[in-house]
Amino acid sequence: MPTTISKLPFTLYYHLDCHMPQFDLFGKPTPIPGELEYHSRLIPIIDLRDADQSEFEKKIRSWRIASPPDPTLLKKVLETIDAVQEFGDRGFLEMIAKQERGDIASVDSVDDLILFPEQLQRMPEYSDKKFIKAIRIAIQNISMFHIKQHQESWFIEDEETGVRLGQRVTPMDSIAVLWTGLHPIELIMNTIPAKLAGVERIVIAIESEERTLSSLALAVIHELNPDEVILSGGAPVVAALAVGTETIPRVDKIVGVGDVEAQLAKQLLSGQVGIDSFSSCREMVIVGDQGIDPHILAADMLAQCEYSDLSGLILFLTSDSTVSSTIEQLQSQLNQMGNAASLMETLRRRTLIVLVNEAGQAAPWINEIAPQYVHLMIEEADRSAKMIRNAGTILIGEYSSEAIGTFVAGPNLNVPAMGRARFQSPLGIDDFLHHANIIHLTRRKIEDLSRTAETILAKEGFPAHIQSLRHRLQKSE
Repeated sequence: MPTTISKLPFTLYYHLDCHMPQFDLFGKPTPIPGELEYHSRLIPIIDLRDADQSEFEKKIRSWRIASPPDPTLLKKVLETIDAVQEFGDRGFLEMIAKQERGDIASVDSVDDLILFPEQLQRMPEYSDKKFIKAIRIAIQNISMFHIKQHQESWFIEDEETGVRLGQRVTPMDSIAVLWTGLHPIELIMNTIPAKLAGVERIVIAIESEERTLSSLALAVIHELNPDEVILSGGAPVVAALAVGTETIPRVDKIVGVGDVEAQLAKQLLSGQVGIDSFSSCREMVIVGDQGIDPHILAADMLAQCEYSDLSGLILFLTSDSTVSSTIEQLQSQLNQMGNAASLMETLRRRTLIVLVNEAGQAAPWINEIAPQYVHLMIEEADRSAKMIRNAGTILIGEYSSEAIGTFVAGPNLNVPAMGRARFQSPLGIDDFLHHANIIHLTRRKIEDLSRTAETILAKEGFPAHIQSLRHRLQKSE
């Protein structure tokens, strides 16, 4: 039976997209005098040093109030999922054709969209040796970081009673990584932990309207050596991987970023397949004191603006002079950028400067925001980092550049967004492992615990459970 919008639990499609705050709509809870008033025309500035913070708190909390996705988009994705569930390969191909993903007339079957290792090995190697070397260094660093996360099965054994309790840790059987084909490091970050976990089947699904791999994509895929590559993206491939078709076996988990339809499909199918997240935001909070270098701060701000409307940046600064120097640097550096107009628009709409009395005042706000990234460019940054509980990644010190720290240093860049750092963690090996409790009891042990168990079971109203226990105790050895 087709799934209708009215039958969906509301929470399934709430908080879907990247609802980043538009800071130009914030207004100013307190007047900003003098030079800062001029600067606030470019970037909204809020002064919390001597102001009532309740209004700012309301604004911060309101960020996370997202609205459902467009009903037309939701209906389209639901139709795609239903078609793949009901008709398998045929539904998958029809949905690809309907969504105009390439020349479907040239695709006779789903097999034409799948590449296996032997086919990939016959394709030409990428000629840019410098890039290949850089990718291999990144893979090495990422692997060294994630291997430390590896977990082993563990058991508690009582030789006297013969009891054995513990957890058995095993890798998932199969996972899929979505990739737009644009940013190689995203694919690497999402694939390496699964390989280190020991996942037997790793599938990469790449958006490819021409049904071919670019030389860049092929170079990265060669280094990762997946078990399959599917030349398709969007909601159809998410549905196929989640429920399975005649040709595409279902996977246990889907990770990685796709287009908005793929993200919505991941969320809708999350009860049938594991997912990492369904948001492609980029959130950064920078904390700086009077010692911060305005040149570096301005450059970091522009770097965040490269994510355009998918970015959100808050700066907690402690002095008017730092704000003035930084904005002067911004204007100077913008003049050297070919895309200055779009960067300025992102600065205006997606950036906020908050003035505080001292850097430690930012910690409670950071814990409330729970951003993906926090960069502490202050004195005693290590001490301040201990005050931050809710963040995906904490960059400590001026030299911990996000451009290196989250791309090639080793830690994963797939970190929770939209405030989910309060209860989620960065992607890692553990995301691709099963943890099964193991319970092996003996007659002697249940004799020891029977009275305790019966007392609790009686209070909770489980008489059949009590009988199942007593039958075991009455059985002769």
